[in-house]
Amino acid sequence: MTLPRHEDIDKLVAFLRIFSAEGFQPMISGGAPELIGGVLSFVPTVYDPIVEEFIGIASEPPRLDYEYLDHKGSSVHDPEAVRNASLSTACAMLTFLVRGERFTDGSVGAAIEDGTLQGLLARIGELRWLMGDK
Repeated sequence: MTLPRHEDIDKLVAFLRIFSAEGFQPMISGGAPELIGGVLSFVPTVYDPIVEEFIGIASEPPRLDYEYLDHKGSSVHDPEAVRNASLSTACAMLTFLVRGERFTDGSVGAAIEDGTLQGLLARIGELRWLMGDK
């Protein structure tokens, strides 16, 4: 995997402030079954446009890690694993979260609501700071 450059990381970390803002709601609608005309129906998640923008940016190489499963990206829900992640592991975790949306509608929104994504973005920002301005 090619590691992201400073500007690639900066694009991601810029979303941390937005996602952490008090009252931010990542999902406009959907994400859960609803009763429509007496029938329990699945309504796809509609995200705030800023979340859609984030998903697009996070889905582009070099931020996207095509070998994310080799890094055990699923440990993204373990705060200790996130705090100790290297940049390559953090990118794998991010890919795990973003790709999870393909299999579980609303998973990115849930990761924002429970703070998982913010913790990961904070770690990526910390790693960017440790890299310096090289």
